[in-house]
Amino acid sequence: MPPPPRNLSDLGNVVNKEGSYRAQLSTQDMGSAKQIRGPRRGDNKKRAFEDLLAIRAAAADHTTRMGALQAMKREADRLKEEAETETGGVETVQGGYRARVR
Repeated sequence: MPPPPRNLSDLGNVVNKEGSYRAQLSTQDMGSAKQIRGPRRGDNKKRAFEDLLAIRAAAADHTTRMGALQAMKREADRLKEEAETETGGVETVQGGYRARVR
């Protein structure tokens, strides 16, 4: 018998991959692994944690697990799109630096 589904409000964490922090949630539904990832936030771990909280909060209004996961994916995509349009500043990416300009 498979284990019971995890509480979605506890799902995910902040990971640092190649010097860049991001929110990442992993789950398994119907035998297939699902990954929901927030935008890369360079060396700003606090901002990545805020993304994680926003992604988790998106699931709050849904009564089904599938609906909650879809809402979390939409929120992660929205955050990534928003991050692409932000300007100004420098972030760390793969051991180097990248300027955010428009």
